[in-house]
Amino acid sequence: MQDIEFKVFLKRLRHYFALGQQLLEAVNSFPKPVIARINGPALGLAFGLVFTADIRVASDTAYFKMPEVKEGLILLLSSPYIFKELGKLQAREYALTGRRITATEGQGVFLNATTSSIAQLDDKVNSYLSMLMDSAPEAMAKTKMLIDIIASGGDSEQSSRVMEINNNALEGMFLSDEAHYGVMSTFLHKKKPDWDAYLKAKL
Repeated sequence: MQDIEFKVFLKRLRHYFALGQQLLEAVNSFPKPVIARINGPALGLAFGLVFTADIRVASDTAYFKMPEVKEGLILLLSSPYIFKELGKLQAREYALTGRRITATEGQGVFLNATTSSIAQLDDKVNSYLSMLMDSAPEAMAKTKMLIDIIASGGDSEQSSRVMEINNNALEGMFLSDEAHYGVMSTFLHKKKPDWDAYLKAKL
């Protein structure tokens, strides 16, 4: 009976593990910029979600942990995202000790900014949103893809792939509607491109 119960438990565990993988990869590969607004503890999978975001802002009351080792477990779900970005020394310290990491400690390591109040947290997030709204949507998506490819490794195959993407991007960049609109607005009309209006006009 116990063996049957364990098999059911294992089946459910694998199901939820697959859902967690899908969630992390969906956020990580999302073509639009993702901002993480963190105002509390981010442990395990939540810590991994932080690393899938493009911009990360936390209040100084937030903290982070990889507590799996304390429970006899291995950090599997989040490790591809966390360990790829953290240096080996810090990854080992955080993962092996499972200790609490403050937002202040995380700033500049895996956080873009920290704030001392909720109001400041919202202000900082809105500031980033404002900057992102000034950027072209397709250009941001391709930039995210290029950063991921370069950051994933520097072997000859990856380098060739980067060169191929760059060449293709160069050929298509100035021929795209987005680039035409941005260049015309900036250099001919001498005004900042309104990307919100651009997207609405294309609907």
